[in-house]
Amino acid sequence: MPLHKPEESYKSVVQFMNQETKEFEDIEVEKPYLILMQDPDYQGDDDYHEGDFVSMRGREAAFTYLESNAFGCDIINSFVMTGHIHLGEEISIYSFMRSCIERKLVHTNLTVDDLDSFAEEMHPGINLDLIYSSEMNKSIKR
Repeated sequence: MPLHKPEESYKSVVQFMNQETKEFEDIEVEKPYLILMQDPDYQGDDDYHEGDFVSMRGREAAFTYLESNAFGCDIINSFVMTGHIHLGEEISIYSFMRSCIERKLVHTNLTVDDLDSFAEEMHPGINLDLIYSSEMNKSIKR
């Protein structure tokens, strides 16, 4: 399943009962996102990672949050989970942001070159295209 679908599929409809009228109303709810951010200076083992997490609703909100805060974390070893992307299938913050930028799914002045420059500063010599394509293909194969 692709990471991003047409906009209509991002919202699920929840029925809410109006307490005054006792009638049900449909309310659109945006998809939840869980962002797991690893401290860029963390030098621990592979079984334990220090960092923060945040959850929010909506791709635009998640991207805006990351645009403001992701450059304080390791965007290659920090992850985004949403919808059918479960633990073990998560994609990096780098891949999530790159996908949003390339597919013009969000309004931003950030470019893929900006994102690449930041990732390469933290991980010199890293093959970002390989990471991106393998993570995007992993999310499609589910």
